[in-house]
Amino acid sequence: MVYGIGVAGFIGGFVLGLIALRYILKDRSKDDLLQDKSLRLYGAITWLLAALGGAVAMACYTHFVG
Repeated sequence: MVYGIGVAGFIGGFVLGLIALRYILKDRSKDDLLQDKSLRLYGAITWLLAALGGAVAMACYTHFVG
């Protein structure tokens, strides 16, 4: 069951990361996003929030349930 909670937290964190990127990069044009190499670092935000979401979900599950 903890794996299911972890996966759900990971997916939730991933969605939150995508929402954060949408907010951060809303003023950038499509061409700017495709050509500017310095913006690649922003992709890590999504994965970090996904990992954090999974870790928090598992920690909450083990604290409250198990």
